[in-house]
Amino acid sequence: MGSWTGSEQQQLQMIHDQRMIVDYFYVASVVLLVYDHCLTLHREISLVWCRSGWTYTKIVFLLARYSVYPGVCLFLYNQLSLNVSFTACTRTHKATWPFSVLGIGSSEAIFMIRTWALWNRSRNIGLLFIMMSISMVVVGAICAMKFIGGLVVSPSPYEGFRGCFVTSSSTIAYVGLYYLFAFDATILIPMILSAYRARWPNDVDILGGRRSVASIVYHDGILFYTCLLCLTLTSATVVRFARFTLINTLYILTPVMYSIFSTRVILNIRSMGERGGAVSELHTIHFPQENTTHMPLAFRDGDVDQSNASQAD
Repeated sequence: MGSWTGSEQQQLQMIHDQRMIVDYFYVASVVLLVYDHCLTLHREISLVWCRSGWTYTKIVFLLARYSVYPGVCLFLYNQLSLNVSFTACTRTHKATWPFSVLGIGSSEAIFMIRTWALWNRSRNIGLLFIMMSISMVVVGAICAMKFIGGLVVSPSPYEGFRGCFVTSSSTIAYVGLYYLFAFDATILIPMILSAYRARWPNDVDILGGRRSVASIVYHDGILFYTCLLCLTLTSATVVRFARFTLINTLYILTPVMYSIFSTRVILNIRSMGERGGAVSELHTIHFPQENTTHMPLAFRDGDVDQSNASQAD
């Protein structure tokens, strides 16, 4: 960088330091994804692959689980490869968006189907989620096209520069992320209301003691979704207010966490369902109890009263 002036060298050094921060977040996100996959691989084999038939639960699980990997690899190529050409940068940026949308969309489908099941497969809830999904696809596609169209990729400033040298980009992505935040909040609210209607299970131990299907469905689901809400809001705020060299800091972490949390929802429900003697699917979750075969998720007041009366006898 000997041909650069002092101010230009300082600016390049600042860009280099900020890109290193993004690199650390990217690598940490990949390590987290692979680590979680290794931890849950044995359950995936026994609870997903070893079950016969291709149900939509299995399909959305595999999409949420594996569609994140191509996008992660493409972004790592963009960020860490040496002397990436302008054409390669543009093509890989365009290619990453479909995988990100597919991964997050599949994860959202898992949460929506599970919430729909909590409401006893209500037609109104189902129609609401369908309309929300269509609007999310439209908003996401518009934001993706505008973001990619606003990218300005310049030649590498010096030999040995890693990744694409993006000198300008649109912050339109924050609109999609804020919309995703609102989308998630809309799903979380019915989930919390369903827990209240079902008389929040009194055997839920937040410290990891006694665990039941009710605990998995309500406690874990709400906890996971609250974490995703915080992550989405943080990511949108970074894109909106941070320097353009830092706007992609949480870009990989966001789909990674959606993949981890959503797939664990299915694995946890199926695992606890088998322990309780009932096969629990995403759209037909059962609460096994000592004296009953299945207990529906969406309780009515009469159902709870009869259940309590039978246990008292």
